[in-house]
Amino acid sequence: MNHLIAINRGIKNRAYARAMLRLQAENKLLDSLKAQRQISDKPYHFYKSRVENLSYILDLETDRLTSDQVGATLAKFTENPYGYPEIYHHQMIESASDKYITQKAPYLNLKDGVNRDYRAVYTTIWNSTIFPEKDKNYLLARELSRIKETFPKADFLAFFQKFEQDVKDTALVSTIRAQYALEFDESRNATKSVVLTDSKGVKTTFDNLLKSHKGKVVYVDFWASWCAPCREGLPNSLKLRNELKGQEVVFIYVSIDRTMKPWQAASEQENLDDYRENYLFVNHQTSDFTKQQKLSSIPRYMIFDKTGKLVYANAPSAESKTLPGLLTGRAK
Repeated sequence: MNHLIAINRGIKNRAYARAMLRLQAENKLLDSLKAQRQISDKPYHFYKSRVENLSYILDLETDRLTSDQVGATLAKFTENPYGYPEIYHHQMIESASDKYITQKAPYLNLKDGVNRDYRAVYTTIWNSTIFPEKDKNYLLARELSRIKETFPKADFLAFFQKFEQDVKDTALVSTIRAQYALEFDESRNATKSVVLTDSKGVKTTFDNLLKSHKGKVVYVDFWASWCAPCREGLPNSLKLRNELKGQEVVFIYVSIDRTMKPWQAASEQENLDDYRENYLFVNHQTSDFTKQQKLSSIPRYMIFDKTGKLVYANAPSAESKTLPGLLTGRAK
C-alpha cells in the first residue's frame, strides 16, 4: 500500500509543474481581460477564485502545504459579494478534509470495500482546528450524507441529532432536515400500503389515488432522478399525455428516489414540478407492493383499468406505438 501511495505521489508531482503553468496562464489572461474591460466583475471574480483554489488543491495533493498553512489560508477566506456558490472553495476544503482526516480514519468492510468510517470522520472534523466554523459546518453536512448512505438508519438519526447540537447555523440545520425529511417520517416503514408524497409534503396512498381516478385508465411511470433511461422517456410521456388530453386517461409519475431534493430538482428539469400527479414513493424500500411487483429495476410502467385493477404490470413505454391503443381501449 505504501508503495502505491509513493507511486501516486510521484505521478502527481510530475504533473504539478504543467498544471501550475496552465493555471498561471489562465490567471494572466483573466487579468489582461480585466485590464481591457473585456470581462465583468462577477465572472472575473469567479474564475480568479477557481484558479486560486485549484492551485491550493494542487499544493495539497503534492504535500506542499501543511495543515497549519491550510488553516491559515482558510481563516483569511471571505465569501464572494456576488452570491454565487463557492464550488471551488468547497472542493478545496473537501480535499483538505480528505487528506488530513478521511485518509486517517479506519477502513470498514463495506459494500465497495474501500469506505472509511464516516462516523469517525465526522467526529474528527468537529474536533479539528483546521477549519473555520462555516467550512466545518459544510463538511459536517457532507459526512452526515455519507453516514446516511453507508450506515443503518439509527446511526444516521444519532448523528443528525449531534449535527443539530453542533451546528449553530439554524438555516443550514433546517435545510438539511428538509433534505432528509423522509428519514424522520414513520410512514417510511409502512409495509401494507404505498405511501406517496407530493413536493409540498402532502401524503396520500396509492389506493386512495386510484379511487380518486375511478372511471379513468391510469398509466403509472416509475422513475428516479438518477435513472437515465427513465428520464430519456419522459419527453415522450409528456407528448403522449398532451395528445390524450380530454380522454379518460391519467398519467401518474412515481419516483423511487430516496430523498426529496434530487427528485424535486429532476422534476423541475423534466417539466413535472407543476404537474399534479407527480409523487415520491415514500416507503419504496419496505412496501409489500415493491416486493410483490419486483419493483427493483426501472423504468417500469403499469396500467390500471377504470376500476383500479392492475391489468398490465409491465406496460409499454410512452414511445411504444401500442400504448395509445391500450390506454384508450382502441388496441388493435
